[in-house]
Amino acid sequence: MQAAADAIGRDDLGLLLGKRSTMTNAGPLRLLVYNARTAREAVDAIVRYHGLWYHGIRLDHTTDRGFACLSIAIDGRFPGSDHLLTGYLAAR
Repeated sequence: MQAAADAIGRDDLGLLLGKRSTMTNAGPLRLLVYNARTAREAVDAIVRYHGLWYHGIRLDHTTDRGFACLSIAIDGRFPGSDHLLTGYLAAR
């Protein structure tokens, strides 16, 4: 990811990739999201089952005083890991 960002001269590569993502990029996980009765069920499904499709990525969903928080982390550090995390957080 870092080599790609350097090659095109874009420090915002992760953001650009995240903006272009769709639920079709989520593989079979998207079926759980599309069929969830509520947004909370959809998020819970992503958090619970994402490891089947995405290896090396950890998601956590918490609530605090009525606010939801979704955090994402990746195993290890490597050049461009910040771009990857930004891409996932910017995905829609």
